[in-house]
Amino acid sequence: MIPERIRLPYLRLAGPRPEMSSIWAIGSASVIGQSHLARDKPCQDSAAVRTIETSKGSEILLAAVSDGAGSAKYSQHGSKLVCETFMALASRQLRDAPSSVWSSDFFEMWFEVCSAVLQDEAKKLATSVSQLAATALLAVVADRRAMFFQIGDGAIVLDSQQGRASSERPVWVFWPDKGEEYSNVTTFVTSKNAMEVAEGCICELQVTQLAMFTDGIEHAALVDRSRRAHAPFFEKCFDHFRKSELERDRCLRLTEILNSPNLAKTSDDDKSLVLAERRQHG
Repeated sequence: MIPERIRLPYLRLAGPRPEMSSIWAIGSASVIGQSHLARDKPCQDSAAVRTIETSKGSEILLAAVSDGAGSAKYSQHGSKLVCETFMALASRQLRDAPSSVWSSDFFEMWFEVCSAVLQDEAKKLATSVSQLAATALLAVVADRRAMFFQIGDGAIVLDSQQGRASSERPVWVFWPDKGEEYSNVTTFVTSKNAMEVAEGCICELQVTQLAMFTDGIEHAALVDRSRRAHAPFFEKCFDHFRKSELERDRCLRLTEILNSPNLAKTSDDDKSLVLAERRQHG
């Protein structure tokens, strides 16, 4: 079971919860970093986002981001499978047994499925599963609740416009895992202690904006010294994002953000970004 210590009480909302329809504008993008281009390496990041329509006509948001380990030969396969297994499993469970998703058991189920898929892929590639090492950022967001899960670095940042002063928004869900024994060494889905250090929470929360990103964006998106989300960065991202009505155009705008010279100055690593914004309020 996911330990209670990972639950986040500051994200829980008290009092009445107004009706709100979940119709989402979504987009995702991954770009290769300059350091990978220089070494003739592929982009080892992956990202995925989609919505599932409910019987009441609203939408449940699913999002996944994964960063393949730079030292792992086939980590681009690992990051892709991390995202694909989550999206497939969450979609199936929301269709066949919706209530089963809203439990820490779901994350354990995903981890078991993902681990098996990674093992199978390693056999096909005639390599060890450690060569598919990748992180995991996962999110399921409905009308009045949300749940998040993280193994490794990168981060999930959200705005709920409730429960906190505007000067304190947006908020990060889990701070990036940079390792305890060695500095800047993170945990991967393939790590032996992955579920021991994994973080997750299920919250009564009405998310209005969601951002998920790999560590290539951390220096621009997070203020390490004060442990705050860097609000101006997200304001600019969402301003650029909402200029397009079609998902494919929003994805192109995210690619523009990730390839921008200013962002390149903060890191030469691969970069992935998922943005989602609730467009209708009830």
